Order: sequence, then structure tokens, then C-alpha cells
Amino acid sequence: MKIVVAMEGMDGAGKSSLARFIQRLCAERGLRCSRIGRRTGYVSPSVAKITQLLGEETGNLTAPAEIFARMAREHQRAHLAASAPPGIILLDRFVLTILAMARVHGLDIDLLLPLLREMVSKADLHATIFVTCPFDMGWRRVEQRNKGLSSVLRRGERIFRRVAEFLEEDFHFGILTGKQWLVDNSRTLQEAERQVAMHLLPYLQEVPMVARTEAS
Repeated sequence: MKIVVAMEGMDGAGKSSLARFIQRLCAERGLRCSRIGRRTGYVSPSVAKITQLLGEETGNLTAPAEIFARMAREHQRAHLAASAPPGIILLDRFVLTILAMARVHGLDIDLLLPLLREMVSKADLHATIFVTCPFDMGWRRVEQRNKGLSSVLRRGERIFRRVAEFLEEDFHFGILTGKQWLVDNSRTLQEAERQVAMHLLPYLQEVPMVARTEAS
């Protein structure tokens, strides 16, 4: 059995910490966990190159050019999810992020939705874990973690806030999410981990035992 799960939420919400927890949870049960990132983990050279391009050209690309570059990357990542071996397949961000950014830039969402739905279908997305925390908490984490170097910081707090609002709105709308698994990371990481485990454990028990393989 293969379960494909996307991890979404604003920057600083705690997605990376919870993704590492999912990897540990799978490893403890002898289950394969393939984490499909954008720079590291279970990635392809094409995904890494598009990520590098987006990082180097922040502020230089027009809004449509940036969105379609991101869509090209997510299409490649959807292909990776579809071809990954059985186990838990974890997508570190996915189509909700693209949709939120497209809305911030004022692009025609009706033109993009069929393409985003195609990616969801290609990946066979089962569920989306949406990690929440207060905006100010997430913004402080991003500032402390990146020390002014993040593309998020270069875009500014106003854009960051709008993306966060659209992400949450589109998650609750539910058209690109599969099952909706909400996780509140506003208190302690341990409490958020408990919520993640509650969502995943019924599915982990159904996944066949495989050789312990963990993509980091």
C-alpha cells in the first residue's frame, strides 16, 4: 500500500520538524518513508534545478513566469510521488502553495485549477496535513532561522501574511487536498506530533512491512 500525503502551511509553522517526526514514526515501525522535497530528500535533478532557478531569480521573474516555473516543479514532484515505492510518501509543500501564490499575484485561478487538479490526480494525493500557528509566531521563526537570507523575508511580511491567509482558506475549501488533516502547532511540538500521529497511525498499520528505508 502507498499513502501520499502533502505537508502544507505557512513558513515557520513547523512543517519540517513534523516531517522529520513522520520519518521517525515510520522508521520505528519498519515502514518506508519517502520525503519528496524541493532541494533534498527524494528528489530528481530536474526538481533541484528548478528550485535553484527560482532561488536565484527571486524578484527577476514576472509573476506568471514564477508561478509556471513552480507548477513545472510540482508536476515533476507529482511524477516522483507516483513512481515512489510503497510506503508513506510525504510531499513537502504541494499545490496549495502554488494556488496561494497565484492568488496573491492576482492570476486567473480558473485557468490554473485544472492543471493543479491534474497534479493531485497524478500524485494520487490521499491527504493534506495543514500545520497552523499564529502568524506572528511563524514570522519570528522565519526571521530567526534565515537571518534575512530567505526569499520569504525578501518578499516582505505583507506578502507572507497574504500567502498564509490564502493557504488556510484554500485548505478549508478542500478542492485540492484529499482528506483534510489539521494540526495545531501553536503550543508545543510534542502536542503537534501527537496530532500527526493520530491522523497517520490507522494508515501506518495498513502499510506492508518493508526494508527500512528513510529519505532525509
